[in-house]
Amino acid sequence: MAELARHPMFESAERVSEDQLAAYDPPVLRGFLATCRMLRRSEQPWGLASSDPAVERMMSLMTSRGATHLIILSHDPIDLSLIAVPVIFADPTTETALSLVRRLLTLTPP
Repeated sequence: MAELARHPMFESAERVSEDQLAAYDPPVLRGFLATCRMLRRSEQPWGLASSDPAVERMMSLMTSRGATHLIILSHDPIDLSLIAVPVIFADPTTETALSLVRRLLTLTPP
């Protein structure tokens, strides 16, 4: 994470483990995240109703951390990386970079 944070696009990257998510109801998150690899805040409610408890918790988490993207590194236990991608970097190349970052981070211990 330290190496990743050296790049301006990823300087806000933060890794969050399941034990840090107690206030967000990890069992609800786990069910929602089971089929996801990455969430983009701009795409919420991610195919669910806006009032769905998982959507509310995800939006609360992303808002509290100022994240535009959430990368799921592990589903059980939950291991996430929250990133605030600056608008200047919001393009298809960034999305590809985020996918590559996900692959790299899944190989590194928390």
